[in-house]
Amino acid sequence: MHLGGAWIVLASARPRRSSPIEASLETQSLTVFVDDVDTHFERTKASGAQIVEEERQYGVEDLESHSWFSRNMFANVRPEEWGAIIS
Repeated sequence: MHLGGAWIVLASARPRRSSPIEASLETQSLTVFVDDVDTHFERTKASGAQIVEEERQYGVEDLESHSWFSRNMFANVRPEEWGAIIS
């Protein structure tokens, strides 16, 4: 999958690796910043995706029950400015 200037590799569960639906728990999530979350949301919802969250961002589950979140980027700030601990 190509998103902007990045490639994202998607794969199904393999031996010794369970998908969230197989493990009955969330194993990861992914946040994608988009320019217009409202338009992105409407397009995603119209495609039949299962919407799991709606608050100026939205979350969907893929076919293996991985969570994906999309939201507007409000400000581009350095991680230290919002409290991230860089080690």
